[in-house]
Amino acid sequence: MFINQELLVPAVTPFFLEKGGDWFLDNFSRLKTSSLSGTNWAKRVLFLETSSQVKLTELFRKLSDLGYEKVRFVEAIGEFNFAGSVLSIFLPGNSFFKLEFLGTTLERIVAVKKESSSRKKNLLPDAFQALPGDCFVHLDHGVGIFAGFSVNLSSENIFFDYEEYISSNGKEGFFVLEYAPARNGARPDRLLVPFHKAEKLSLYSGFDKPTIHRLGSQVWMMTKKKAKREIVEFAKQLLDLYAKRETTGRLPYLESFEAEKILESSFPYTETPDQIRALKEINRDLSQPKPMDRVLVGDVGFGKTEVALRACVRVALSGRQVALIAPTTILAYQHFHVFKERLKDFPFEISFLSRLVKPQEIKRQKQKIKEGRANIIIGTHRLLSSDLEFCDLGFLVIDEEQRFGVKHKEKLKHLKNNIDILSLSATPIPRTLYLGLSGLRQVSELRTPPPEKLATSTFVLPFSWEKLKEAVLLEKSKNGQTYVLYNRIAVLEKIRQKLKKMMPKIKVSVIHGRMDEKELLRSITDFRGQKTDLLLATTIIENGLDISNANTLLVIDAFRLGLSEAHQLRGRIGRKDKPSFAYFFYSKSKTLGDKATERLRVLKKYQHLGAGMEIAKKDLELRGAGNILGKDQSGTINSIGLNLYLEMLSWTLEELRD
Repeated sequence: MFINQELLVPAVTPFFLEKGGDWFLDNFSRLKTSSLSGTNWAKRVLFLETSSQVKLTELFRKLSDLGYEKVRFVEAIGEFNFAGSVLSIFLPGNSFFKLEFLGTTLERIVAVKKESSSRKKNLLPDAFQALPGDCFVHLDHGVGIFAGFSVNLSSENIFFDYEEYISSNGKEGFFVLEYAPARNGARPDRLLVPFHKAEKLSLYSGFDKPTIHRLGSQVWMMTKKKAKREIVEFAKQLLDLYAKRETTGRLPYLESFEAEKILESSFPYTETPDQIRALKEINRDLSQPKPMDRVLVGDVGFGKTEVALRACVRVALSGRQVALIAPTTILAYQHFHVFKERLKDFPFEISFLSRLVKPQEIKRQKQKIKEGRANIIIGTHRLLSSDLEFCDLGFLVIDEEQRFGVKHKEKLKHLKNNIDILSLSATPIPRTLYLGLSGLRQVSELRTPPPEKLATSTFVLPFSWEKLKEAVLLEKSKNGQTYVLYNRIAVLEKIRQKLKKMMPKIKVSVIHGRMDEKELLRSITDFRGQKTDLLLATTIIENGLDISNANTLLVIDAFRLGLSEAHQLRGRIGRKDKPSFAYFFYSKSKTLGDKATERLRVLKKYQHLGAGMEIAKKDLELRGAGNILGKDQSGTINSIGLNLYLEMLSWTLEELRD
């Protein structure tokens, strides 16, 4: 990519995005020759040489034509920034370069050792990953704006990157926070927080831009006192809400070592440390004489279903019924087949209820459930019907609770009064996340990815049919399959016709929620059996499709999707150890709102394995207070920030419990 003082800048297209750095070095000469021959390659690559004259306006226009986006801070492939006569650019092949200019002369090209945020997970605490302009809450001084890292107060040399700071100054230093100035035009008040006092800081999460006050004023102390009063009242309400479950008793579920050994030996994968820990936590709850209410959080493919299945077996062997409810027919059907396969050596009767089941069969299954002959019942919201009567329901597994409507959630609340609950989620809804973080619901996290699983490389690009075609054919050349998603049923047939015209050799299936059940299953079966190359779908594929040969996802008009929804869709690919690629397209002709832009930015930033909880926290921030707790709490959260609110609520709950 950088040979003999000459830099190759490839276009941000699927073909180049899926290549490694070595490929560019091996094909450097061939690409240069092709670009000079007047072919289409001239529009797909750019060569820059040191000591050459470069018109910056033309360079920026060319970079834009190649698909690069100008940003404030360069974090991911396909981004560039120009500041202080230095062009920073992140190229396909995971290569980061700084180009130093003197006027219009390109003086120097420097390769920088930096990984894309898409390729690694930064293990530093949140405070050390902040960017200038981020808001922090200091426990004693209130909300300030992060300005960088510094050696001391008198130093004018501010560092924006923590790793760059410690490489120059060692591990001692300060966070620089800025507060409101004494008067208009004056310099902001500054606070230096030593690194060893980082626990005093938390990144601000709220729903509006926070008010920044002067350093040392009484406003912050008054704000905290008011928040404390409101939090005490809310904590009392929450404790009353959960007091009924705390006083409900039941017989403990006994362990079955023989069953555990059978399940362990038949599991085709190696359990991750997080799976083992989650199983211990759930088994400990089931051994207690009071009902469990636990949330199991883990990215798609991290093993939530296996953990839930083993918990279901323990309860079913104790003689009580188990129900697993899923939000979509596809997901429920997937669970049914997994349970049937995994539990074929157990004496269980497994029932399945959804719109796919014929009326006569539903009637027969309902009778078995009522009489207690069905041990494990799997289905959609059909399980919440008033005409369904359980014999002795003891355990309820809720997959993706956030996907159920208000009426269904009211039915679930009724079921939850005196039974054990395990909720599964890759990105828990704000309220579930909130109650977990505040200690009222127990949370188990699966953060360790399965062995050999690779992160899905995620790219946010302006849409073009050529880019879509290139990605589909590229996946086909690797004998893989592709999802193309557009969430408007009325337009799917037109898109199918367009795809067939562009790629006549590509076989296309279509699925959406209004299809006949048999036709829906036929399309899924054809795609699973590799009879078709491409599945054109709505967000119906968000839950339940586990097809290991599908490794490319193309989302048209991605800005219409919610953040958690987009992350779930990304989990549909990369199910095994093959590289996978997700392309979220937006329309250049449409102006994106601030929230849509931020959702796409977060998707690109948080694409490492195990990012589900971070995505959920960001979603919590973006979706607003009304979706978390209600308007009564939104003002308090906004004044002190969500992180401090949760911390204060946790302290208050402990005080009230004592």
